[in-house]
Amino acid sequence: MILSKNKFINSLGFGLVINLLLAIKITECAPAVNNVAVASMQEIMQISELGNKKHHSLTKLQTDKMAQIQKKQQDFEKKAKSLEARSKTVDAVLIVKEQEDLLAERQAIETFVKAAEGELQRAISREMTQIGELVREAVKELAPVNNWDIVVLKETSEIIYCSDKAMVSKAIAAQVDKINQKTVNAKPTMPDAKAAKK
Repeated sequence: MILSKNKFINSLGFGLVINLLLAIKITECAPAVNNVAVASMQEIMQISELGNKKHHSLTKLQTDKMAQIQKKQQDFEKKAKSLEARSKTVDAVLIVKEQEDLLAERQAIETFVKAAEGELQRAISREMTQIGELVREAVKELAPVNNWDIVVLKETSEIIYCSDKAMVSKAIAAQVDKINQKTVNAKPTMPDAKAAKK
């Protein structure tokens, strides 16, 4: 069907009015836009005075442990070389005890390395937990002042702050109940009489 020029213009105008009304209705129903802020733990650690202190303290602990491990390994290597040199001139039976002692020392070094790694990991975890708590506290104080509704941690994408304005749980819960109520109240449809006869 081909519309006359006047009918075409009228239908086009009517369509524009409908679209405009729909746009207004959608805008009224749309939730307010939330302000999202992103925080980087790495940057906070680099910029803050506390972060620098923690970094230096953890670096010192790591350096000290590495120095202890290197000293133990150097002592072990000296003993191993000395024992190897002696084994060429002394009867093997006479140095069996020294070989056993050396093996026990190597195992002790391995145990020390694992313990040092564990101690370092616990220290890192402890320090990061403390900084994390302080960051959350700082964000909680800064968010209302800076109009942040949601704060996301860059490294993990974890939401570390969410204002009441950004929470939609109540609206979703109410909608879930409405949908459920519709389902419960829906009358079961009777099978078609013709289909029942077949």
